[in-house]
Amino acid sequence: GNIEENCPPDEVLPELNFDVVGNGFCATDFGNQIAEAAFTISFGSDRQPGLTSEESLRYVLTGDGAGGDFDVLQQGLVAYDATGQVVEGGVTAVAEPVYDAGSNTYEGEIVVAEGVKRIELGTSWKKTNGDLTGEESVTLTVIQDNGLSTVSKTDIATLDADGDGNIEENCPPDEVLPELNF
Repeated sequence: GNIEENCPPDEVLPELNFDVVGNGFCATDFGNQIAEAAFTISFGSDRQPGLTSEESLRYVLTGDGAGGDFDVLQQGLVAYDATGQVVEGGVTAVAEPVYDAGSNTYEGEIVVAEGVKRIELGTSWKKTNGDLTGEESVTLTVIQDNGLSTVSKTDIATLDADGDGNIEENCPPDEVLPELNF
């Protein structure tokens, strides 16, 4: 009659230690009202070289056009190991991201290979009605759902994050904007 026994050992489904940080968002093409944003998804701690096993993660990318339509033009993903080298095939999109027009979100799933320390996710966005104001933002939420518990981490990149009116600064580093492609 004891329903608290026979639980799976904790190490069977460890909680993934990861973080999400926006690392740049800037206007890159004023004629077409295009801006580029990037996020870093990092795994493990300073002592941990990277993922110890393959992981499947979901992500939700949300664009806030500050009152305007804000659409993803392109998206790219690059995986790196602990030494900063690109891991070929280190991150794979499971399928095309699903777009929800009501919430302006793109939801997708990625598989990350063992040994990956960080992923750079780059996106370019187009404001289709009106000019970029600096109030636009992009939010990335990454979710690990191992069946028992769900862990999610979120960060927001705002176009004029420091509020100084300059929306051409704070660009993502070039290497985090891989050949942007869906």
